[in-house]
Amino acid sequence: MGISFTNEQMEALVAKAIIDGLTPEQRTEMITTAIKQVLAKPVNQNSWGDKRSELQLAFDRAVTTVANNIATDMIKNDEAFKAQIKSLFVDVSEKLFSSERRDEMASNIAGVIEKALTRDRY
Repeated sequence: MGISFTNEQMEALVAKAIIDGLTPEQRTEMITTAIKQVLAKPVNQNSWGDKRSELQLAFDRAVTTVANNIATDMIKNDEAFKAQIKSLFVDVSEKLFSSERRDEMASNIAGVIEKALTRDRY
């Protein structure tokens, strides 16, 4: 008879063993250090890297998830909202692809494709 644990169970056991093996002072120092790490902005980032802390990134991901869920629910379940989106899309498409703008649009699309195919990406 073998004993097996899921990854989550093993992580919980190891975490408990580590915490239980620490003195109250060590626990305080470990928690303080962990909080500082979560709140700290990243170091060794290049100029275009993300400058948000891990906590800010987690918060931003959670807000994005909630917003996406709300938008998905509105689009799926609100017929009036769905009709407004469809109407707007039709209006935009008509303006974008009108016969007056056809040549301009074709040139723009061709230019973008050409840049994508010919520019140095590395």
